[in-house]
Amino acid sequence: MNRRTIQGRYEIFLQKYNEGVKKYIPIYTVKKSIHACYSARCIEAKKAKERKKLKK
Repeated sequence: MNRRTIQGRYEIFLQKYNEGVKKYIPIYTVKKSIHACYSARCIEAKKAKERKKLKK
């Protein structure tokens, strides 16, 4: 690595960095959260309201 140019050293660094990121940082998806006050009853009321709109 002593004889490489700065660009070559930078590319090696990025390669090692990306390998470490892929290996040690977990990947997860963010789920949509529903507020605690938004219960099943509220969901049903919203669906009923949407059905009424579609009937019109």
